[in-house]
Amino acid sequence: MEDKELIELKQMILYISELNKKELEKLEKIVDRVIKWKIKDERTISMVFDQLLSVVFVDENELKRLYYKLLNYTKTFDEELSNDYEEIFLEQMVEIEEGLEETKININKKI
Repeated sequence: MEDKELIELKQMILYISELNKKELEKLEKIVDRVIKWKIKDERTISMVFDQLLSVVFVDENELKRLYYKLLNYTKTFDEELSNDYEEIFLEQMVEIEEGLEETKININKKI
């Protein structure tokens, strides 16, 4: 049987996941508007990229799809900005994967 703290932790993660899923849906609308209205302001686009980078506990493929949608749009008028944010995204994904691997190793050691 799982102890109370582990159950509470799982519930919190599920709650955060659901909140961030909704946040990702909101961000998708923002990305679509940026593209539709042809917004090219670097500050605005950077803010959207930063918000996307802050979303955790969501479907990684969905986040990546949305992020690259904005990257591809940005590349049409500011390739340097697009490349910078792609590099940041890839670095973050590597850090997440490394963290997950380390967690798996630590969990297996304890078992």
